[in-house]
Amino acid sequence: MAKDEMNGTGAEAAEVKNYPPLEMEAKVRLPMDQQKNLLGFADVTFNGALTVTDFKVLKDKEGNLFAALPSKPIGGGKYSPTTWLKGDEAKAQLQDTVLAAYDAAVDKLKARAASLDSEKPPRMADQMAKAQKEADKHNAGLPPVGKSDIKRGDRSG
Repeated sequence: MAKDEMNGTGAEAAEVKNYPPLEMEAKVRLPMDQQKNLLGFADVTFNGALTVTDFKVLKDKEGNLFAALPSKPIGGGKYSPTTWLKGDEAKAQLQDTVLAAYDAAVDKLKARAASLDSEKPPRMADQMAKAQKEADKHNAGLPPVGKSDIKRGDRSG
């Protein structure tokens, strides 16, 4: 296949082609700390057979989210994509799939954070004070034990 056919440049680019529909499934990883406009990374599996990694979920200057193709640095702060999707329908489907997976990942993180806030165990000092009160209450119902009641070497009591 000629280079023009692979990347869609030249005479082939003007031609409108109908590409078969793709099944896409995305998994998004959220970074521990947000870096400028980078919100996450996605791995996309196409037709259950090919997984492409390192798509990026980015925010543009207006605050709109979009999925960027995997890329490599080419110098001067610029990047070149390492993969291409042909057809506007496939590109729109990729955006929808990755952004839906991003929203799901954010919702899952929010739910996890909310559950951690509501499930906070009591402080250790509070747990110890409660245990002491319960022990004092239990021990109050027991008969007092004096030194004369315990025989030397007796471990039964």
